[in-house]
Amino acid sequence: MRIAVTTWGSEGDVRPFIALTRRLRQAGQDAWLAAPRMHIERAAQAGVPLRTIGRDLRIEDLRDVMTRVMRERNPLRQAGMIFGAIVDEMLAALPDVLAATRDAELIVHHQIDVTGFAAAEIHKVPRVSCHLFHGGLRSSAATPDGRNFGSLGNRLVTRFFRFLMGHFADGHFNRVLVAAGLPPRPRLWVSICESPLLNLLAVSPSLVPTDPLWPEQRVTQTGYWFLDVSDFAPPPDLADFVTQGPAPVAVTFGSMTGPDARLQTEAIVGALTRLGRRAVLQAGWNQLGETDLPSHILRVDYVPHDWLFPRAACVVHHGGAGTTAAVVRAGVPHVIVHHLGDQPAWAKLLELRGLAAKPLPHQKLKATSLAERIAAVVDDADMHARARAMGERVRAEDGLGAAVAAIERVMNAEASGVAGAAQSPA
Repeated sequence: MRIAVTTWGSEGDVRPFIALTRRLRQAGQDAWLAAPRMHIERAAQAGVPLRTIGRDLRIEDLRDVMTRVMRERNPLRQAGMIFGAIVDEMLAALPDVLAATRDAELIVHHQIDVTGFAAAEIHKVPRVSCHLFHGGLRSSAATPDGRNFGSLGNRLVTRFFRFLMGHFADGHFNRVLVAAGLPPRPRLWVSICESPLLNLLAVSPSLVPTDPLWPEQRVTQTGYWFLDVSDFAPPPDLADFVTQGPAPVAVTFGSMTGPDARLQTEAIVGALTRLGRRAVLQAGWNQLGETDLPSHILRVDYVPHDWLFPRAACVVHHGGAGTTAAVVRAGVPHVIVHHLGDQPAWAKLLELRGLAAKPLPHQKLKATSLAERIAAVVDDADMHARARAMGERVRAEDGLGAAVAAIERVMNAEASGVAGAAQSPA
């Protein structure tokens, strides 16, 4: 089967789709990835064919966009700004996506990748929508951040969330449909999120239990999709630092740019110095740590999460879906300094699960507030035990295998004309 997998964005948005494409190929499918050029190296490491899309992006350009977004304190207006920036890139990528998917029999796309949605419409092939966060789905058991207002309350909250996202996204996303020669649609954001064939949720059921409403939305919850590259060898200074002393705190804000890197670095260094804690600080897109650092803090560029996080006492991070999944699998506590998007929801959910400190908005990041949270989790034996147990359960899951099986099942059913087969959860 010829399968085009389309996605966009930073490492956290693309890495799971590289992993899925690789597993599809290992299962004998002719699968390839359509993603931005900046992910060429990661796709090559995984042995995944990449058809590049869109214009070449520089981190400096993304930093300018993120700076404007971060200055907006209203989360709803911030969402509109984010969707506008996303669509500008998707419009540039649209011709490449249409070309990269022209010979596909199935398109598998990120849950808000409107270019993949448009390509499926134009090429008249089925599509699968993939979710890295459950917030776009109707739910009755809990809200996306893990709180429970009763079945009716949860339904109303998730319905309202979907309405708001559509309100801010549809005008932007319909620009892509029109550019592709398709008529604009009402409720487009919901349509992209909900394939009539199959919707995959790449979140562990150990962390987010399957909701009773998901099967009727043709949702199969697979578990996480991890991409492990086994040939990583840490440089000597990193290997020595991690092993020659107590387990360090790992700090990473990933692709978050915009906040003042100098002030963030001062807060991080101040917190760790107050506690006398060693730390590995990942520079990330915001280039944290561009200053003289004390000897108990080692600054690094990219280090695979599956190598670093299991060796950490806890992980201070931004709460992105990919980083959150990696920390959960590593089995260590979280301190989340959330910046935007779904990050506050992950932060609250993990706090409610007893796996993380009280969420810390990035605007309130100070040495004192961060030190309090790090101290609270590293000294909490019960939290460490819960994190280890959760990590063991997640490591025992095979999310990629479940995803491939679900795709093959519904496509075989489509080929044989078995009505309703797509609704059967894994």
